[in-house]
Amino acid sequence: QRQPQLQRQQQQQPQQQLQQQPRLQLQQRPQLQRQPQLQRQQQQQP
Repeated sequence: QRQPQLQRQQQQQPQQQLQQQPRLQLQQRPQLQRQPQLQRQQQQQP
């Protein structure tokens, strides 16, 4: 819920984001670990 946009972008273009902004990836990984429920909900309903 803190940063849903980051998670959405990660699903839409994971490779592109990793190449363009590696810093976001580092921020996204701990966020997904902190809030696994959000990740599940977005996978089911992107």
